[in-house]
Amino acid sequence: MTDRKKPGWAFWTTVVLAVVLAYPLSFGPACWLAHQTFAPQLRQMVNAHYAVVWPKFRRNAPKPMVRAATWYLDLWHD
Repeated sequence: MTDRKKPGWAFWTTVVLAVVLAYPLSFGPACWLAHQTFAPQLRQMVNAHYAVVWPKFRRNAPKPMVRAATWYLDLWHD
């Protein structure tokens, strides 16, 4: 049996940051992919999910964050 070192705070900090950043950054690509002609089932799923998330975000987030998110989504718009 080997004596393996357990993951430390640096590892777990990296994991948390990756998860926290991955979700909002996936919004643009998910919307782009959902609106491609080869993914009609995905469109329904993405639209249903983000129809709940986006209005709440726009209503509750600080204006600079909403502007940044809108700019980011415009990058993915066809």
